[in-house]
Amino acid sequence: MDVRIELIDEADGKVIADSEVPLESLPERFAGNEATLTFGDAEYLVVRAEPATRDTIASLGSGRLTLRRLDAVQPKAILFSLPSIENALPRTVPIAPGVEVTVRIPDDAWRQVELVHVSAMEAIDAELADVRRVIAERQLGPGFVECHLRHRLPDPLAGARVTLTALAAALGVEARPFGFRGDAGMVEGGFSFPYSDAVVYGIERDGLVTALGVHGFLEDIVGGLHAIALEQRLVLVDWRKAEKLRAVDEGFAV
Repeated sequence: MDVRIELIDEADGKVIADSEVPLESLPERFAGNEATLTFGDAEYLVVRAEPATRDTIASLGSGRLTLRRLDAVQPKAILFSLPSIENALPRTVPIAPGVEVTVRIPDDAWRQVELVHVSAMEAIDAELADVRRVIAERQLGPGFVECHLRHRLPDPLAGARVTLTALAAALGVEARPFGFRGDAGMVEGGFSFPYSDAVVYGIERDGLVTALGVHGFLEDIVGGLHAIALEQRLVLVDWRKAEKLRAVDEGFAV
């Protein structure tokens, strides 16, 4: 399958090229990927992709990449803002008629703070060890020269039985769809419970929540999730800080 890709020069906003390319030549996601491409005799860094995932580009049939010439960049200054990201984003789909998507999160925020069933503790600890290594050994100034791709927890809530009804009751907010910034679609099976400056979000499949994250990490949201975490034996993991907290009677504790 070929898709139409428009290449834009970040320096002046002009179109470098507009052509059909094989879909499989694109990465699954651009965030955290430091994708580069060669055009003519110059090499470019992809600084922004619209949409940000290959699946959405496929569904729309087109996309736009904003590029920066690498000869204008000091390679050592290119840093990752996070020590790790989840290795796969959920599938996004076009927004259905009549559906409004007002909640969007950065795609590199996907599952950065999440709840995981305690049965996956071995995988949690293995991922945390990799993230801690990056933080300890690969930090440079405000960023990181390496970004660990987490891959050991494809089903973080396997072993739990969390429902949207229970979440809505605990949080006191009505669920609504969500998407990623820079992507025109919505997450397939996705839901969100927005607060003023934060959001609880995740994926529902066959009546059960299969992924549950927090973007913004406000205390009132975590407090609202505590009863569910305690009942379902869930661990709160903050991959940004390489920390895990267990749900205990008094709240969340190391």
